[in-house]
Amino acid sequence: MFNYRLREQFLFAASDETIACMFSALADKGGNITAFEQTRAAGNRTFLNTVRLVSGKAEGENSDDLRTLKKILKKLGVYYKQKTVIQFIFTPGVAGQISAVYNLLWCRMTINAVYIGEDNILYMDVSNIEKAQRILSNPNSKPCHKNAE
Repeated sequence: MFNYRLREQFLFAASDETIACMFSALADKGGNITAFEQTRAAGNRTFLNTVRLVSGKAEGENSDDLRTLKKILKKLGVYYKQKTVIQFIFTPGVAGQISAVYNLLWCRMTINAVYIGEDNILYMDVSNIEKAQRILSNPNSKPCHKNAE
């Protein structure tokens, strides 16, 4: 029904300087980040950013990609949470693909984040990955009710 993969997301808080150091260390080791989202809450006086990232290539990560990133974050003193997220591979130029996915899930679970990575691949962090897989794999899944017309 949908073309997707499961990927590993790293979620953490870090300063601009720490993020820059992480990027440099990762580049020095030949690592890659395929998806990255950084936000700073309004009024955040500590200048910490919330970061979500997926390492590796758009096609997938391997154990070396994950291990390298973990070592770098540990060396920088960054506490992180690793979580499985969904990577959607959409057909370019086809309207309604994000709508179809979002409307299957939003009323059945919490969608924590949606962000774009390399090659315009969509990443979705949801509250229940197993339930999301069941819904996305079931051709009989119905979209959530829509009020906007």
